[in-house]
Amino acid sequence: MIGTQMSCQPTIQPSADLADVLRSMYAQNTNCAEAFGWRLHESVEDCLSIISKSPPKELTLKSLDDFELANPDAARFLQYLVAFAPHKELVETFGKDILLWTWAQGVYLRKDIENSVVSLTNKNLDLLERARLYAWRVLCTCDAMQVMQTYDLFSSLPDTLAKINLPDLLHGNKLQKIKLSDEMIAKYLLSFVRTKGDYESGREERWGDHNVVGNRTFAIWMDAPVGIALMYEGQPSAVVSFAPKSLDTLMIHQLQGVQPRIIEHYKFVGSIRTRGLSQLDWRKLLVECAEHVAKTQGFKELAVQGAHNNYWIKPRQGEAKAHLSLNEAVLKYNKQAERLGFKQREDKNWYRVLN
Repeated sequence: MIGTQMSCQPTIQPSADLADVLRSMYAQNTNCAEAFGWRLHESVEDCLSIISKSPPKELTLKSLDDFELANPDAARFLQYLVAFAPHKELVETFGKDILLWTWAQGVYLRKDIENSVVSLTNKNLDLLERARLYAWRVLCTCDAMQVMQTYDLFSSLPDTLAKINLPDLLHGNKLQKIKLSDEMIAKYLLSFVRTKGDYESGREERWGDHNVVGNRTFAIWMDAPVGIALMYEGQPSAVVSFAPKSLDTLMIHQLQGVQPRIIEHYKFVGSIRTRGLSQLDWRKLLVECAEHVAKTQGFKELAVQGAHNNYWIKPRQGEAKAHLSLNEAVLKYNKQAERLGFKQREDKNWYRVLN
């Protein structure tokens, strides 16, 4: 993480004192008032007057998102007032959420406050931007609650993986009559995977560009921005990728074996069977990993994207044939989800409530 963690807590009741404290801050900091005046036609006092008529109930992310929905003009004025106020004093008084909300919702203000977001909230700006873009592009929202939930998933996944008991998962998901020795178990590990750049789907950051190991090459395409790879002898064997569908639901978009291709004399000559999967119910194992992540992050349910919603059942632009037939998608996703206790809903995706 970047920046310095703030340990202070808000010192006043924000819903009652918001306008008065902001008025005092601007009165004592003429540079802030001048910068505000350059960016907005309305005066500081006019904005404070509008906010005072119906202020947010609390200065939490949820309450501020609700305020944005109910009073968009007042919310825009508040975002500008926050952007040009003294940020350290603001966070010490009201807490971090008001600054994070302004960054997430304030379309034209992010550059003005990003340095303060990093230093005062201890957030990683790259991951924040990834989370914001995912929420905007895929979930069609800029709500700060959704952005920050997505950020928490992205930022904490490596640590969450480290707490999964992989030997127990392997023993619990080995096929009948298979014996897994300690030596065999030591060949497996779980690895955090994510897309390159800020894309919601695309080539995986490390294994996405025909990475060559010996005479094998790997090219993992991810259908969601983050996920987990089951590794065998240091090489990916299968991957599950997922992302929030809503504040309550983590959705699996991809559950797939990784088939390496063979290179001879710098040419692809064929593919070989994925190693390390034949002795496992690996789909169930990876779904259990995703369930562990969902529970750790506080989601209420885990979902599997249904076959009819799969990106790959339709031909991509410029291609005559789809990469995956509907029947194949049904077998790979619908049947597996049903086998693992998920129930299909009207949107044709599959859901399981988490205990």
